[in-house]
Amino acid sequence: MPPCILIVENDLDWQAGFQRALKPLGYVVDVAENTDQAATLLQSCKYDLVLLDICLKGDAIDLDCQLLWDSLRQNYPDLPVVVTTGWLLEPPLMARVLLRVRPVGFIYKQDFDLQDFRRRILDASAKRPPSPEARNSNWDTAAIRELVTAAFSDEEMTTFCFDRFRSVHEQFGSGMSKSQKVQQLLDYCVRHSQLEELLKLIKECNPGQYMRFQNQDYR
Repeated sequence: MPPCILIVENDLDWQAGFQRALKPLGYVVDVAENTDQAATLLQSCKYDLVLLDICLKGDAIDLDCQLLWDSLRQNYPDLPVVVTTGWLLEPPLMARVLLRVRPVGFIYKQDFDLQDFRRRILDASAKRPPSPEARNSNWDTAAIRELVTAAFSDEEMTTFCFDRFRSVHEQFGSGMSKSQKVQQLLDYCVRHSQLEELLKLIKECNPGQYMRFQNQDYR
């Protein structure tokens, strides 16, 4: 499957120019011209890179733009972002972008060079780490499930997730069985590469059960 890039750009000329520049590289390209479209596409598609204009509304960076920055960092931490801008960023704004977007590259439109642009895109694409599925493929989730089940009662499982994995706890519904809670926790840890942290926390919370399974090979 060819790599996919999301272009977040409100200027029609730059949208077309970026697409022409990327076509020979074999990328599949989607375009969002505002933050709402970008959010929708990010939820529905799996991208290898985002090309992000930091200012989508004229000469001002509004709240919607900044919320998109935060969403990219918080919800897609492994997704490389290359920032584009027609501005010469002053140090305070540069610091904000670095902190909130954590881009792997900058492209200044006023200095646009086709070959340099393509090189930067290829370099940025190569920086994407393996997917969570690939990083977790060597873990023995069946063995970890057995450990989690033995380490906590149903009530303890609920409390553990409330204290340590709040977003998992928020998904617990009334009448959910312990095994369903365990599976939900494992699913979360696989998606977010937290299996090693989970084992560490179990060792802290219930060292007795952890020692019972100490000869288990979880990887």
